[in-house]
Amino acid sequence: MLLLWLLLLPSCSLFHTKDIAGMLDGSSPEVDVRFEQSMEWNERHGYARIAVPDNYRFYVASDSHIDSATTYLEQFVSDYRSDSLCALAFHLGDIVNTPHTFKAFQDVVRPSSSPVRAIRDTMFVEVGNHDLFFGQWTDFRSLFHTSVYWVETVSDTDPTHKLDLFICLDSGEGSLGQKQMKWLAQLLEEKSKDDYRHIVVCTHTNLFCKDIGQGLSSNFAEEESAAMMALLTRYGVSLCLTGHGHYRNITHHGGVEYIVVDALQEKAAEAAYLVGSAGIQLTCRFVELSE
Repeated sequence: MLLLWLLLLPSCSLFHTKDIAGMLDGSSPEVDVRFEQSMEWNERHGYARIAVPDNYRFYVASDSHIDSATTYLEQFVSDYRSDSLCALAFHLGDIVNTPHTFKAFQDVVRPSSSPVRAIRDTMFVEVGNHDLFFGQWTDFRSLFHTSVYWVETVSDTDPTHKLDLFICLDSGEGSLGQKQMKWLAQLLEEKSKDDYRHIVVCTHTNLFCKDIGQGLSSNFAEEESAAMMALLTRYGVSLCLTGHGHYRNITHHGGVEYIVVDALQEKAAEAAYLVGSAGIQLTCRFVELSE
């Protein structure tokens, strides 16, 4: 068995449905079940529409892997809350590293009681593979309710005028599953008719596997990556934001910019987060946190 494992290790798509920890503990439900649970919540509560200035910023973090310390996360939250042009923030998954630590994350990002800061207190999260370990989907769902959804920004001077669309996906197992992939295709076909300035897709697992660094941690199968990239190109997606790889990587393919966001983990050698500026043009820059 060990020999077989060593021979198969270089394949980055081998464990695209389960990473090594998931093999040891599979008590979180499979992606199709999580998708259905997310859709049930969305149908009851709807999707977020946020009124923003025509030019605004959004902040993106990933892979905080919280054990106990939250210094970098606290800095990230402080920075976006103090930015008067920040309208919303995202966390791309692998929020926690050990069971029962979602509360530490929630305590840091809990919305401020000040109504003045309401727009900048909006944090949207995705589930990563570490967030599913040891049955933690139950904790994730109790706090965040859904792992598949979209968020729309509209003009604060004319709420009927749509600006940008953000689509958040559940790839915690390294696959969207058939149901979520079908939903994504239908959503992109429908929303591409709404003349958004930009469509941004956010997902934990990155689509490009350049080495074996995440070989046992639920990478997309090559066939699924190809299918997703074809969808994003076909429907004019501007940007695809991912985490999981821990190290920044920027790739352009088929008119789409793919960015792997650095880890925000306390132990990361190069911790950073991304700031996007949305207007007629969509630009991104990184803010370094490590010394």
